[in-house]
Amino acid sequence: MSAPKLFTVREAAALLRIEPETVRRRIRSRRLLATKPAGAKHWLIPEHALKTTINEGSNNANQK
Repeated sequence: MSAPKLFTVREAAALLRIEPETVRRRIRSRRLLATKPAGAKHWLIPEHALKTTINEGSNNANQK
């Protein structure tokens, strides 16, 4: 089994079409799953967390 694909905050922001600071706020508020490996300076977001966020966004748009 391969390791999950991980994205940087900047990459995640580009995929979600939001600002990197918004991604960081979502991570801090636990609305977006992310990990910061021991000794690392930057957050890494797993692909499944981005897919969940994208799906939630499309579900919210469909409800309007």
